[in-house]
Amino acid sequence: MKVIHLLSGLVLSFIVACQHAQVYEERPLDLVLFWKDQKARLSAASDLMGSIQLRFQGPEQSLSGKGVLITHLDQSGPAHSKVYLDLKDPLGKVRYQMALKGGKQVAYYPTENLAYLDREVGRKYLRRFVGVDLDFHELQQLWLGAIPAEWLAPSWQAWVWDPSLGVYRSRSQDGKVPVEMAINPRNSTIVSMRVVNRGKTFEIHFEDFEDRALSSQQKPLGMPQVIRLASEDFKMSYELKFKDQKFKKPETDEAFAFTIPEGTRRVVLK
Repeated sequence: MKVIHLLSGLVLSFIVACQHAQVYEERPLDLVLFWKDQKARLSAASDLMGSIQLRFQGPEQSLSGKGVLITHLDQSGPAHSKVYLDLKDPLGKVRYQMALKGGKQVAYYPTENLAYLDREVGRKYLRRFVGVDLDFHELQQLWLGAIPAEWLAPSWQAWVWDPSLGVYRSRSQDGKVPVEMAINPRNSTIVSMRVVNRGKTFEIHFEDFEDRALSSQQKPLGMPQVIRLASEDFKMSYELKFKDQKFKKPETDEAFAFTIPEGTRRVVLK
């Protein structure tokens, strides 16, 4: 009798599992539309500002808090791109400030009276504290749900339908950075990327898409409200959530201005 009850329970569990395992019906993938969408979001959403919530755990440090992100992405390259980011504690006190301008990045930690300076678009800073070989110009593009121009490959393998997630998957061929990408055909958005970086792997996930009409001449673009980076190899996790996403320039360029206070210990990353 116990055996019969056990078998019945297993059968019932199997039936329930099958009921919850959703299988998506295949939809056609318009790659022309996808690449057009990628180009459009880099131009129409080049200016972004909003409230954020950031949580980061890396090999050397961790950060978390709410704050502000202002970014201007210049497609000609990082020399003209700009970023300002700050994080505050629950009492509103600034715990962290980061600015990028003219290819130079500074990260300031008020409670430690310490600032790190990087002259390579933040690549050395991110490599040391995050572990990945990225710079902030690449991160700016990821914040918009776009594959960085530096990662684009001459060709991609055949796009294969994944019915369990309702996405198409492919891998880059002959590119500088090996990338596996998943695309949602319903709104031409990137759902995830798996990247091989310095011989190690990290994943990027885009979530909570909102359709945003960025100009009157353009169809709405699906903009991610949550961006997650994670890697067991690099022992890091990064989560950025937008709370109030606006695609417009700040009133003045002073929004990107940041001066390290006198008496701050400065470390130039080499």
